Amino acid sequence: MKKSINLTYWMAVLLIAAAFTKHFSFIQDRPNIFIDAMALGAICAIFTSKADELYVKKSLALIKSNHTPIYDYLRTIAVILVIGIHVINWDLPNATEMSGTFLYSSLDHFRYWSFVCNALFVMLSGALLLGKIEPATAFYKRRVTKIAIPLVVYYLWYLWEYDEFKALSVGKLINLILTQDHVPHFWLINYLLLVYISMPLIRILIRKLSYKNLTIFMVLIAVASIIGGYFNCLNVPVVKAIGWILVSIVGYWCSKEETRRFDYLLIAAGLITSIFIFFIDPSAPANEGIISNLSIFRLLAATGIFSLLFKIKGILVDNLFVRLISKYGYGIMLIHMWVLYFVSRKIVDVSSLEYRGVGLVISIFVTLIISLIFTYFIDNLVINLFSIFSQPKLASSKQMFD
Repeated sequence: MKKSINLTYWMAVLLIAAAFTKHFSFIQDRPNIFIDAMALGAICAIFTSKADELYVKKSLALIKSNHTPIYDYLRTIAVILVIGIHVINWDLPNATEMSGTFLYSSLDHFRYWSFVCNALFVMLSGALLLGKIEPATAFYKRRVTKIAIPLVVYYLWYLWEYDEFKALSVGKLINLILTQDHVPHFWLINYLLLVYISMPLIRILIRKLSYKNLTIFMVLIAVASIIGGYFNCLNVPVVKAIGWILVSIVGYWCSKEETRRFDYLLIAAGLITSIFIFFIDPSAPANEGIISNLSIFRLLAATGIFSLLFKIKGILVDNLFVRLISKYGYGIMLIHMWVLYFVSRKIVDVSSLEYRGVGLVISIFVTLIISLIFTYFIDNLVINLFSIFSQPKLASSKQMFD
């Protein structure tokens, strides 16, 4: 692209980002720290576009990737499901008069089933990262750029929106992030960080396993999940930490070409367990082991989704919209709660229970699109400031799982 077009484009992005941020901010009268950062980021983006003629196209996911679109679709499904969970969480408590109706119960059960998205996110990490061969230092450097820095930036966004920058120290910020204060939906990221910290070691261990032994290991993981669910210990912190590491290995196994012979079996198991989840009472204490994120029912549902997409990969189109959601999936996952609470419902105030449940689709779509827009602004104008000096290519949240 010509210099003038690059300049015009990034200035336009900056103006729109500043206008959107100012208009939708929860608190208006406070220092415009993020808008100032966006201005500096726009200047950096202009210079980067000068050095890389494809920079703008990369930021818009206009360049097709070489890898199979299966993982883009899986990431998009996971992002949509996590938004759906929080949309329903918002709506059901405000519609208790409909409790007991078919629509209310269906949405409640769909919400609990949708927690399979957490397993999908972690399995994607394993599928895309465990098979790679690279030095541990290079791996950790990439995770800092693609995971840790965006995590801090998006958390600072929430603090800025709540006007809680006062007396903020590095130690306090780390403690707030680890305890998910203000952002309870960040809990999964802490476990993902643990998965990433242990991943170089896991790579060495699984590299020594034959596919047969790896499959036996999957059976052992399934047995452990069943036992943990039976004794209601899957939510014990140590068990959860180890459990999510094992889930990443399940994702790696699902990605292996040899696993394709099990696809129909896994699809059937995922379908049966999904139906089962829809027919249980999620609020009953006796079912805690069933609805746990690490339960065998979640794992089978997630592996079923993996296998289904591998089975239909021939008809999966390399779609621009899917590429965009996949590219910015990490940021969307982090910012969508702010968008849902302070932006999307101001634009389209539609409950999940309206229009016979179609309101859920509308709410998810609006939240998804607005989250994508704000993620594009933050990734390319703020986070890019941190990564532009460490690597020449575009900084974005796409590489969360790549």
